[in-house]
Amino acid sequence: MIAAGATRPPEVRIWFADLQALSPALEAAEAEHGLLSRSERDWSSQSLPENRRWRRLARIGLRVVLARSGAARAQGGEFDADANGKPVLPGTALAFNASHAGSSALYVISAHGPVGIDLESDRSVALGERRRAMMEVAATALLSGQRPATFLQAWTCLESFAKARGSGIGALLTELGITAGGTMALTDADVSVRAGAILSGSNLEIRPLKVPPTFYACVAVPRPIFDEGLIVRSLEAAHLDLTAAGVSAI
Repeated sequence: MIAAGATRPPEVRIWFADLQALSPALEAAEAEHGLLSRSERDWSSQSLPENRRWRRLARIGLRVVLARSGAARAQGGEFDADANGKPVLPGTALAFNASHAGSSALYVISAHGPVGIDLESDRSVALGERRRAMMEVAATALLSGQRPATFLQAWTCLESFAKARGSGIGALLTELGITAGGTMALTDADVSVRAGAILSGSNLEIRPLKVPPTFYACVAVPRPIFDEGLIVRSLEAAHLDLTAAGVSAI
């Protein structure tokens, strides 16, 4: 439901990509449209470790969704960094963010201000129980009282919020007091109050996303938030046909 006074949902699009399944189509799109920049093409080598392969495919996927959204210089343009070090694409007003976990990637594109997204797959995390608990408390506050289903869900909440702010998760954890000393000095209530104040001071809202089993994800987007903008679309091979989408090859 659209909030009173709003005229339309914000232009937010979220895409989930199975990089393994899309590998041939992604490489075909790169070959036809010259999506990667010169520096990104240096990543290309059969001898590179597998994680570098996923990094390359994830970047091609990001450029595909940017091109489909009409972003200038999505084809071959070098990314720049804003004052906080967050990637931007010169020549477009679109905000975007990406995350990849193994052979899968998640993208968010917005025409209405900074966004952040994070994707995690099932894995163990070496972290003390007290710090884990504090992060879950902070995530609950950032999610307006909705307790994360798992620790990894809490992590994606904090990470997506930090990425949208451009601060990085390390700076956010320090603000929250979730440091080695903070585990002894702060109560759960202290952490919750700090997280609530940080959220109130932003123009962001954070929501968990529905992604395939064994994955966890959250997105941070500008207020007001609309459910229409939180649908996770599956990036399919047909979406990579940029010519059919009206994107000219260069």
